[in-house]
Amino acid sequence: MEYSLKDLEKEAEEQRETMNSYLREGYQFARKLGFSSSEATILKGKGRDVTIRLAIERGYIKDINDPLIIAEQQKS
Repeated sequence: MEYSLKDLEKEAEEQRETMNSYLREGYQFARKLGFSSSEATILKGKGRDVTIRLAIERGYIKDINDPLIIAEQQKS
């Protein structure tokens, strides 16, 4: 069976949904740590490690063992 435009469109939609979910989770995580909405928008695609490091630098959390981090890890 050949790969069709319908196959391409289906896979593209699945990938878009996956990426949107990843970005939404990153945004929500940054907001929970105390970043503003505009900062969270930037951080949403940077990864949790960057968000956590900056939250520690900003003083939003004490360290990686902060209850906010642990609660988020238990959700995953």
